[in-house]
Parts: sequence; structure tokens; C-alpha cells
Amino acid sequence: MRVIGANGVGKSTLLKIMARRIKSTSGSVNVFGDVSYMEQRRTDPEIHTIGDYLFSVAQAGIARLRKRIATMESTLDSANTAQMESYSQLLADYADLGGYRMEAEMSKSTQDVLGSSYQDVSDLELDCLPGGEQKMLLLNYLFSNSASNLILDEPDNFLDIANKDRLKSYLGESTKTILLISHDRDLMESTCKKRLVMEERDDGTTAWVHGGRYSTLADARAERHAREEELPRRRDDEERELRQLVASLRQAATISDVMASRYHAAQTRLDRFLKTAPARHRYVENTPVLRFDGGRSGNVVLRCDQFGFPGLIRPFDLELRHRDRVAILGANGTGKSHFLKYIAYRHTHEAAADFGGWPLTGVLRLGAGVKPGWFSQFDDIPGLGDGTLLEILMHRGEHGSALTIEQAMPLLDRYRLIQVASHRYESISGGQRARFQLLLLELQQCNLLLLDEPTDNLDVESAEALERLIQDFQGTVMAVTHDRWFAKKFTSFLVFLDDHTVQQTESFDWDDNHLTLRKT
Repeated sequence: MRVIGANGVGKSTLLKIMARRIKSTSGSVNVFGDVSYMEQRRTDPEIHTIGDYLFSVAQAGIARLRKRIATMESTLDSANTAQMESYSQLLADYADLGGYRMEAEMSKSTQDVLGSSYQDVSDLELDCLPGGEQKMLLLNYLFSNSASNLILDEPDNFLDIANKDRLKSYLGESTKTILLISHDRDLMESTCKKRLVMEERDDGTTAWVHGGRYSTLADARAERHAREEELPRRRDDEERELRQLVASLRQAATISDVMASRYHAAQTRLDRFLKTAPARHRYVENTPVLRFDGGRSGNVVLRCDQFGFPGLIRPFDLELRHRDRVAILGANGTGKSHFLKYIAYRHTHEAAADFGGWPLTGVLRLGAGVKPGWFSQFDDIPGLGDGTLLEILMHRGEHGSALTIEQAMPLLDRYRLIQVASHRYESISGGQRARFQLLLLELQQCNLLLLDEPTDNLDVESAEALERLIQDFQGTVMAVTHDRWFAKKFTSFLVFLDDHTVQQTESFDWDDNHLTLRKT
């Protein structure tokens, strides 16, 4: 089952409750069988190695016991009888809890993904693996281990197209009971039989199950809302009739005891109706309103002449013109994000001999009047950690002139962030962080949008709002994406290939597993 809902509606909180990571404040949750859980992003600062990462999804007791064993082994003295007895007991407890069985399951996954056994890679630094490879290693293990239930919070984020297809295969072939959050429309359409739809109302969050395909969800939601609106309409009609009856009897009651009795009976009926009638509720609008003006620049926005990063991207030529819409495609680790970030910060590296440790070749020039704005998939925009969302806007620093509170609050409301205005950036949901980055881009009044996987965390309504913005934007857009639906909105494609070459095309075809270029 897939969980669908707007950013910030409580999807991740629900999954944490079902995975027994946090407790609910009311009601109860019954889960039958073992549960494996993948959180949306790695948050534990104690995760350093590949072994730590894989055991982060294990039962807390096993993970703690593994750490105790590792700590004791670093100071183990074979001549100390008491210490050896304690160590032997820890190993026995570890075996009883299934630790060695888990290591065997993990070894199968490390062999499948990395080509090495768990014992050979468990102590390696996790950051030696690219983000997509980290995620696929964990997904491989979660789908292949012995737990009967699997809970996944946006498992497709940061996966390239090939790995998204592998995830589709995992979902289609697995016999586990699976509950997952995803905003990928292609994945939603092709996998999962049921969808739990979460919607925010003025009285809190409500949820219902949609049994059809994702493409029929909008119609099902509209029909449901229409049925819900019918009940208040009937209630209003009944209340109006009762009030009219009371009003018509009130005058007659002054001259007749019989009519007075009827009047009091009608008044009692009206009072009882008003006390027991269901409350009216309104659905909260969560779609952001994006207003990017863009603006004119020179006709040539960007030109690359044999530009590249040796060892990462081979030299290539590129000319980007005003109002071009270019999607940047390719596997994880081929240099797409690196290229986009370099363009965004070109003005701060004019004299640099290298960028991020990679030497540069060739020339990259921005055209006259070009003002780039950058959306980062890694949340590494300067200044985002400096206070709450409201404080960032009121003391913008690198993001431009400060706003007054009267200017900031309507802007936050338009981006559906008013409820988290007093929260720090790192504490809000991934989708809310993405919307806040878009808000900052609007304030920058840039005419070259550089978007690095902008739809990964956005809910469907926000992603569609971004697509409409890109269509109407008066400037130029380049976007790294692994989102098939989003990519189809672009008119030109820059493909970063595994052999480090870059090719430009005006059309592409998707087949079952990979991108096929069609020469133009």
C-alpha cells in the first residue's frame, strides 16, 4: 500500500508510529510480525560505516549489542577470565537475537550490490559509496531479509532511473506486506494495489483508502468530497426548515395555548438538532502558488567550449539560449549535480584552478545579464541553518534584502509554509524544505533556474505547480531529474553517460530499463 498526501500532512509520522519508532498520542496500532523500516533520510550521527548503516534498520536491541561487542573487542584481554566470560555471554545473546543470521542476510546484499561479503565491507566508511548506491544496498537488504512487513519512507528519492526500475522490480516481486510513501508519479501508477490517501482538514488529518490506479485518484477524491459536501447541504436544508417552523409558530403562540405548545416543541427540536448536528469541516489548500517573473537576459545564456572535469566529465561543447528548457539526465555519479553547482557558483570561482577537488578544462561563460538561481537536492544552500524560516527571510544575508514580518508572512502562506514559520529548516519535512528553497529562488529574481532534482520531495500537487511555473517562466531552465513525468515537460535533454561523455538531444525514448537516445 502506498501512502499519498501533501507535504507536512503527517505521512512520515504515521509510518514511524507503525514501525514502532515513536508512540501515538491516542488510539493503538497493532502490527503482526517483524517490521523493517527505512526512514526518509539518514539522521543518526552514529552511523559511520556500512555495517552501522545496515544495522540501523535492525531491532534496537541487536544494534546496541553489536556496538557493545565492538567496544569490548577493542580492549579484550584473553587473560582476563571475567572479561572473556562477559564477552562470551554477549556473543551468545547476539546469536540468540539473530545477529549472525542478519549478517548472513546482509552478506547476500553486499555481494549483490557491492560484489563483496559483509565481513569485507562492514568496517568501510559509508560515505565512500555514492548516495544512490547506499540506498540500493539498504533496499536490497530490506527486501531480502526475513521480516514479513516492510515500511519505506520515500525509498525512490535520489535514485537514478535504472535504480528506480530495480525498486519497481523489488516491489513487484516481493511477498512482504509493504507500506511506503512516494511522490514519484510513474512509480505510483505502475506499483501498489491500494493507496492510503491522507488529507488535511481544519480539524486535523483524515485518511481513506483508494483501491484504483493512481490515474483515477483525482476523480475518486472529487467524488468523495462531493459526497461529504452533500451531508452539510442536507443539514442546512433541515435547519432552515426548522427555523422557519419556529418562526411561523412564535407569533401564533402568543394567542393560543395549543400553538404555544407546538412552538415550544419545535424550539426543542431545533435546539436538539443544533447540538447533535455534525460539524462542518473544510479541507486545507496545500498547493503552493509560485510566481517567478524571470526576466530578459542575453540571447546566449551559457556557452561551454570543451568544458569538463577530467576523470568525471569529458570535455564537451554546449550553447544554452534564452527560454531553453533543458533536462539533465544520467546515472548517479556521472557529474550532473557537480556541473549544475559549478554554473550556480561560477561567479565565486573565477580564478579557481579547481572546483570541489576536480581540475577544470575548457571554458564556461554566462551570457550578458544572466542571473542564476540554484535549487540543491542536498540542502546545502548557504544560510539555511541560520534560524527559523521566518528569521531566515527577515535576515536574508546571502539571499538578498531582508523582509519585514508583514512581507514574509504572506509569502510563507502562499508557499503553504505558514504553519512551520517558527520551525528551523532542518526540522521540517523534505517537501517543505523544497518549497522553501523555491520561495528563496523567487525572491532572488533569477532568470536562469538551476534545479537539482527538485521534485524528489515535492508532493504531486507541488510538483505540478512547479511544472506549470517552468512552462510559463520568462527565463531559462536547466534541471537534473530522474523523474520521468517531470522530464517529459522539457524540450531538450543533456545526457551524462557512464563513459563520462555528455550528449545533447531533443528527444528520447524510455524503454523498460534505460534511456535510449534518438539522434536529432
